[in-house]
Amino acid sequence: MKKIVPDPPSLKLFNTLYSSIHPELIPPEALAVASEMLLGISEVVGEYCRAHTGEPGVHMLTNAVHSADTVHALIEHALERM
Repeated sequence: MKKIVPDPPSLKLFNTLYSSIHPELIPPEALAVASEMLLGISEVVGEYCRAHTGEPGVHMLTNAVHSADTVHALIEHALERM
């Protein structure tokens, strides 16, 4: 007699253009990763803005840095309260 073995659970990854997100990633860990990524975005774009001060369009990137910094602060605030 053949033993019936159920199929292992399938994990559906959330795919983006450049990465996949594991479905079992818990919210605090996801927020921590998002916070680190936003900090990196802010640093890279901020450095670009400092290196290209006065060039056309840099003010729009400065606004993006401000937005990334604000979202980073909001995520850090949420993590502290979990």
